[in-house]
Amino acid sequence: MDRINLLLAALAPGAANPAEGPSDAVESARADLKGEVERHFGGRVEAKTALERYAEKPDVERERLKDLLDSTGVVEDFAIVAAAQNVLRLADPEGAAAGKYAVQAQPLGITVGH
Repeated sequence: MDRINLLLAALAPGAANPAEGPSDAVESARADLKGEVERHFGGRVEAKTALERYAEKPDVERERLKDLLDSTGVVEDFAIVAAAQNVLRLADPEGAAAGKYAVQAQPLGITVGH
């Protein structure tokens, strides 16, 4: 999984286990992640709006938010990528244990997964 899709998965409502619904820990971690992404966006109203709309309609807003995450450099922020990894680790412990959301710092960027 690449960094953008990792972020999109972590920001999506009901990530990883939609049948049971997210736990309080997952929702708290997701709120923290969203706050970090909003801070990175700064005062860009377009970006904040895309993030809010993605929470309501992820299928409709996916491409728009994907472009903004990439163009604003959010995907290059290791702390934000790590926070996204944490959301998915809490939401999908089995997937995390299997390395599905592994994040490694690399000299030329960040590698996610195997």
